[in-house]
Amino acid sequence: MRVKISTEVKFSIGLILIALLPVVVLFYPLHEEFEYTGNIVPVQELGIDGSVHFTYVNTGVTEKLLDKLLLLLAEEDIQFYPISSDEYEAYSSYQEDMNVFKEMTIANAVVQSDPEEADLDAFEKRINEIMAEASQYYGDSLGLMVAIGLVEEANQWNFSEEKSFTIAGTGTINSDRTIGEVGGIRYKLLAAEQNEVDFFFVPKNVDENDGYLSNQEEAYKVGDEENLSMMIVPVSNLDEAISFLKNVQEFNLN
Repeated sequence: MRVKISTEVKFSIGLILIALLPVVVLFYPLHEEFEYTGNIVPVQELGIDGSVHFTYVNTGVTEKLLDKLLLLLAEEDIQFYPISSDEYEAYSSYQEDMNVFKEMTIANAVVQSDPEEADLDAFEKRINEIMAEASQYYGDSLGLMVAIGLVEEANQWNFSEEKSFTIAGTGTINSDRTIGEVGGIRYKLLAAEQNEVDFFFVPKNVDENDGYLSNQEEAYKVGDEENLSMMIVPVSNLDEAISFLKNVQEFNLN
């Protein structure tokens, strides 16, 4: 037996479907990586008796269109990068890999800040302590500033001259004291500018990047575009950074 659906019922079903359409659209899968301005963090928050700051960028992935719309409403300066389904599925494992890289750069920072120390147990304890305090921060770009802070701590120095100026920066640190490149330069610089940073360290350009901007080149580009007031300081290794800060200190003392 055929059931005849009245015009009123059809009309009601149509209205329900129209009402549900925006919900369906908003929850449609949309996988994009995003990043926007974070902040600067004193290394003291990691239990290090230093005066410098590291920077971080807010980053993550969207799962649906609604996520993107909410982020666009909340953040004025945010960038999205489409990612494939495979990249989205691998995102969690990528984050786990980044924790490994973060531990490596912190280990290098601890060892290279006091290379004459031979107590491996002391090294391991300090690495674990800093890792625990840094658990909320993503990535390995804090390495350089952690190393500078640990050098301050080991020598009882204060490169900020008791907060006369603000020092921040970004970069990994390798076992040979060289500084490695990182991501999010634009947003790290913007965070530094918002916090009135005076000197900002970035990895120095040492190799050709096959058409991609190096951290140093990108930093200078952003500095010009945004008319940043801070001094951008490219360094290729920890010794260059320490030498620069010592010279600034001596200049201020004189």
